[in-house]
Amino acid sequence: MPIVAKGVVGLLAAFGALQLAGLLFLMAGGATGYVAPCSVYPVMDVPSPGGGARATVENRRCGDRDQRTDVSVSANGLASDWSQTVFSAPSAIANAGSYAPLQLRLTWLDDTHLEIRYPRGVKNDMREGRVGDVHINYTEVEGSLP
Repeated sequence: MPIVAKGVVGLLAAFGALQLAGLLFLMAGGATGYVAPCSVYPVMDVPSPGGGARATVENRRCGDRDQRTDVSVSANGLASDWSQTVFSAPSAIANAGSYAPLQLRLTWLDDTHLEIRYPRGVKNDMREGRVGDVHINYTEVEGSLP
């Protein structure tokens, strides 16, 4: 075998060994240790007045510390089995060992406008103002939501 071919084979073998080592490292928990799997709890599914879009609220728990409330929208102009997260915020914890979801109010103003109302002071991750044909309005409100 020519020396160049031996060098290429050796290089490919070293690259493969590095990939295998990286895969084993990730499977063992990586540098941060064990990552808890997430549990998703559906809260509500709110269809638009004409039924062409829907907003879905889910509570997501990943271990004891990462607990979020997410809103996703599936709408006209998107693939039928695809939705996009438009609102995400940490959920409130009532006390140790219990879980209280974030109180949200979703209102379809018409088939293409969704309003998401949330309590003042919630640190949220508002992602998009528009998904497909749907425009999303975010409203922070004082006090509890009716």
